[in-house]
Amino acid sequence: MQPENVNPGNFTVERIIFNQGGFSIAIGIWNEDDTRRFAMRWNERDGSNPDDKGYPSVFQHPMWFQLPDDIAPVLIVLSNEAQLQTQV
Repeated sequence: MQPENVNPGNFTVERIIFNQGGFSIAIGIWNEDDTRRFAMRWNERDGSNPDDKGYPSVFQHPMWFQLPDDIAPVLIVLSNEAQLQTQV
């Protein structure tokens, strides 16, 4: 499952900031408290198994794992660097 297709009821993805090798990081709104958060997940790598929902998933529903606020500054820097690299 591709990360852009993972839309659980508790997290609204605004942007996928990293997606490589079956691992993704997104920024979005955590709906339980309306805060902007980073989240991550492991995806099925090549799309060959439609039943593989990646990790985490709950009862076959793909989810995002909310990251602690302490790591946010590092992810913001990495996100900005990735944007610069794609503009070159």
